[in-house]
Amino acid sequence: MRLIALVCFAIAGITICAQNNQPSVKLDLNYDKYSDVTSYQLSPIYEERKSPETVFKVQASLKVKGKAGIATPTDFRFTIASYEVVDGQQTPLVDSYTKASHLFIISDTGRSELARESYLGTPKNTGRNERHETMTFVLTMEDALMILHSKRLECKLGDKTFKISDDHLIPLVRLLAQLFPRG
Repeated sequence: MRLIALVCFAIAGITICAQNNQPSVKLDLNYDKYSDVTSYQLSPIYEERKSPETVFKVQASLKVKGKAGIATPTDFRFTIASYEVVDGQQTPLVDSYTKASHLFIISDTGRSELARESYLGTPKNTGRNERHETMTFVLTMEDALMILHSKRLECKLGDKTFKISDDHLIPLVRLLAQLFPRG
């Protein structure tokens, strides 16, 4: 009986994920005993695919001092990766976000402007017409608490605006709620 219930639950979960355009959210948890730091990575909290070669993805990561469940968050990051490849002799692609120094977040509980910590642009001379950019944005404790109490979340990077779906916001809020039980 338990096996049948488990199979039905798995089929329902696969069906729900297949119906949603956004891939399901995956949480990676790693503890480094040498530095006494636990790292969480929630990926993706937003993903847009125009084709297999054109991807815009947002990941949330954070680090806490100590072991999971008994630690205080110390280091929050949003990582944004944008990748595109074009076949043929079209105009060469150029990096789109070199001047995007802030990620703007608007929720039903407030607004925040995250500073860009790092930017990695397209490597030169790859032999392909491609664009690959990775940016990291720092969240303050106040930003994290704003997201914790949010029911909707919209973001803007350069000229690109995007909304975080409920299916992706809920795991992020749940993770923050575990880290900030009194937040």
